[in-house]
Amino acid sequence: MLLLLGLCVLRLDLVQSDLQIIIDNIDVEVDEEYFGDCEAQACENDEMIAEFSLDCKLIKTLPIDGTMKAILLGMVNGEPTEPTGIDMEMSMCQLVNDTIIGGPLFNAMKVEPKCPLEPTALQVECYNPPMDNFPDFFPPGEYKFTFDLTHDDAHLFLFEVYLTLY
Repeated sequence: MLLLLGLCVLRLDLVQSDLQIIIDNIDVEVDEEYFGDCEAQACENDEMIAEFSLDCKLIKTLPIDGTMKAILLGMVNGEPTEPTGIDMEMSMCQLVNDTIIGGPLFNAMKVEPKCPLEPTALQVECYNPPMDNFPDFFPPGEYKFTFDLTHDDAHLFLFEVYLTLY
């Protein structure tokens, strides 16, 4: 009985029904052969909702055999080292048709989801990623989310978001 009570208390400590997420910083690096004039920033809001704006120009068709990797790591002593279980990898064409990350983002940017992705403006203002497909709980702390488009081991678009969860 005591063990059951302890597990319930631990579960209550981890549940984040009213998850509050602060974006501390966003870094974007792009391959200038594919992207031009790229900026990203966190949006200020009073509800502690993770929102960001992105303004990029895709100037060259993305390679059809490229890959996307998205990973969320917990930060320990300022270093992203702790796996969270969110670790995805997919082809560029899978990304365009994805329902968790790519699809909702392309929809918000009003970009037609087709592969290969051709030159276009990639713009979204104060985008709030859908949280429906993510776990219901996370321990409070600092995290780093990395979204990386690569081709032949070269970074085409590297988007790193530093977060604090409350």
